[in-house]
Amino acid sequence: MLKYGKVLSSTEYKHYTMFGQLPSKSVVDIMLKYSDELKANHSLIQRCFKALDDRNVEP
Repeated sequence: MLKYGKVLSSTEYKHYTMFGQLPSKSVVDIMLKYSDELKANHSLIQRCFKALDDRNVEP
């Protein structure tokens, strides 16, 4: 959940105890369906990652 969206894989499958064998992007998508609050916070974190990646951080 705390990874930058760019590094989540949608093709490399791994086994997750709760979700079975899925790509990491699918696991995040499934988890975001559980809660609107989680989805909002995840979106905020992703925007922060993008700003840091673009070096577009203003005080």
